[in-house]
Amino acid sequence: MVRSNLHLEVELLQMPKQAGTPCGDGFICERTTAGALIALCDGLGSGVQAHLAAQMALTRIQTLHRHGRGLRDIMRSLVQTMESYKSDGPYVATLLGFVRPDGQARLMTYETPLPVLVTPKQTLVLPARRKLLEGAEVFEMECYLTGQTQLVLFSDGVSQAGLGHGYGMGWGSDGAAAFIQEQRPQRLLPDLYRQAVTLSHGRSDDITLASLHCRRARSLTLMTGPPARREDDERVAHLLLDSDHEKIICGATTANIVARTMGCVEKLGLASSGPFSACQHPAASTIKKISPASPSLADEKIAHSRADDGASRQSPGCELDMQETPAHMATPPSYQLDGIDLVTEGTVTLNQLRNILELDRSRFDPKNPVTDLYDLLNQSDHIHILLGTGRNPANNHISFSQQGILPRDIVIDLIADQLRQRGKLVVVERV
Repeated sequence: MVRSNLHLEVELLQMPKQAGTPCGDGFICERTTAGALIALCDGLGSGVQAHLAAQMALTRIQTLHRHGRGLRDIMRSLVQTMESYKSDGPYVATLLGFVRPDGQARLMTYETPLPVLVTPKQTLVLPARRKLLEGAEVFEMECYLTGQTQLVLFSDGVSQAGLGHGYGMGWGSDGAAAFIQEQRPQRLLPDLYRQAVTLSHGRSDDITLASLHCRRARSLTLMTGPPARREDDERVAHLLLDSDHEKIICGATTANIVARTMGCVEKLGLASSGPFSACQHPAASTIKKISPASPSLADEKIAHSRADDGASRQSPGCELDMQETPAHMATPPSYQLDGIDLVTEGTVTLNQLRNILELDRSRFDPKNPVTDLYDLLNQSDHIHILLGTGRNPANNHISFSQQGILPRDIVIDLIADQLRQRGKLVVVERV
C-alpha cells in the first residue's frame, strides 16, 4: 500500500557536448514506498563510450538497490570498481541519493560536484563530510526537502564551466550557488545551463542539471477485478473505501462488490446480445444498471459467483447508475456510485487506456470514460492498484484475441510501467 506523505518532484535538463551525439551523463529516479533513489553518473569523456559507461553504472545501481543494498554499500561497490578503472576502463563519477517520504535526503558523491541547496533565505553548497571508502575520497551529506527547499544537482559540465577562461579550476559549486543567490532565476535549470555555456565561451562539456523538491503527494486508489477468494471481497473493498484520496473502480463486477460492501441492495442483470452471451454473470448482483449492457462488459462475467448472501444491508440512496448509452461503439460504458470518483467497465477500458497513454491529450474524446481515467491517473503522484486475481473465462473468448484485448493482469502491469516512466510511484497489490 502507498503510504508516502510527500512526493519528490524532479526536473531534469540534459545536453550533450555535441549535438547529435548521446549525452555522456546519465540520471535515474527510482521510486518505492520506502523513498526515491537518485543517481547521476558522469562517464569519462563524452560521446558513445561515456554514455554507455554511465548507463552501465546506472543499471548496476538499480540492480543493487532492488536487491536491498543500502546507499553506502552501493557506493562502495562502485568505488571499488572505478578505482581499478582509473588507468583503463569505463570510468564513471557518481552521485547517489535517497529521499525518504518525509523529505529527508541523504547523498553521497564520488568525483562529482557537491550539490547546491536553495532555500527562501539563502543558497549554499550543501555541507559535506569527507569519508574514505575503499581508499577513495567520497562525501556524505544530508538535508530536508520541502516545497520551499530545493536541491540542485549537476555534473562537472557545470562545475568546470569557465575552465581556462578566467576560472582556474572552473566555476565550481560555489560559483553556481553564488549565481543562484544573486540572480534568483525564474527558470533555474535553463538559466544555470546558459550561464555555464556562456562562461565556457560556448565550448561546454556534457551537462546534466536536476532540481529536487518535495510537495504533498496527490494519491489515488484503483480497484479492478474481484479477489481470488470470495471471502476477501469485503476486506479488499474496504482498502478502497477507507482510503482518504481519490477512488476509481474499473469493472462492473468489481463495482458490485464495492456497492454490496457499502450496503446497496438493488439488483443488476448483465444481459448481452453479443458474442459473449454464453458467459453470463452467474450471480444476482447488488446494484442497478440503467441502460443495456455493452458487449465490452464481457470481461465482467466472472467465473466465481458474487451472489447476494440473502442478509442484505439497506442503505438509502446507494445505487450504481449507468451513464447514458455511449455515442460511439469504441466508448466503453461508465457508471456512478456515491463516494467513488470514477466507475468504468474493466478490461476493455484498461486496454484502451494503455493504447492512448503515450498520445497527445488534445486528440482525446472529452466525453469518454477512458479520457476521465487518463486524467485522474495523470494528475496523481502515488497510485495504489488493487488487482483482483479471480479467474475470468470470458478473457479466453476468441473475440478478445481478435480485438487484441489483453487480460487484466497483463495490461495493468503494462500501464503501471508506463506510469512509472512518467515519474509516478505505482504499487500493484494482487488480491
